[in-house]
Amino acid sequence: MVFQHFCQPRRLRGYVKLIQTLLCSVSIIITTPLPPDLQQFADRQIASGKYASPEEIILAGLQALAEREQVYQGRFEELRREVLLGVEAAERGELLDAATEIQAIRQRLRQRYSEA
Repeated sequence: MVFQHFCQPRRLRGYVKLIQTLLCSVSIIITTPLPPDLQQFADRQIASGKYASPEEIILAGLQALAEREQVYQGRFEELRREVLLGVEAAERGELLDAATEIQAIRQRLRQRYSEA
């Protein structure tokens, strides 16, 4: 069967694997009752023509979730790099006095808001 062919885990990679795994289980998701507010939202989306079926809504939701996870992962990596830069600077003895820095930040904020 063609559908089973695409559901073989060894043929899938990364998010494609995640989305395909969830799509292979879509009958379970569809038979799970939604809370009334979400069911009404889904019905409105289909009635508006934005989506043709509940399956399309589920796929769009999964794609949005995958995109959000990528953004969060990217932000996490960015923060991790910034922390590592700070740790490296501290190891080199390039530390800043917290009280002095906080005072400087407050001063910059006061200037910014007084100019506005």
